[in-house]
Amino acid sequence: MKVKELVKDLKEHIGCGIEVPLYDEELEVVVESLEKQVAKKLVVWDNGTQHCSNCEHDLTYISSEDEYCCRCGQRLERLDEN
Repeated sequence: MKVKELVKDLKEHIGCGIEVPLYDEELEVVVESLEKQVAKKLVVWDNGTQHCSNCEHDLTYISSEDEYCCRCGQRLERLDEN
């Protein structure tokens, strides 16, 4: 199962009232962690700086080999990828 599909399925189970071995709070942590594994493009602000799309941390001067945001752990998809 792909991460995006798993996240969708887990979100459907949060607060649905069915008995699952995890509580809603734990499911939310799992969903948040899995969502960070899906690469997101950097956001380019009007001044040309590149920022994490999750936490808005300035990533303009980090190595192009870094795969994750150093502040929040979001997986990064570089602007030149595709």
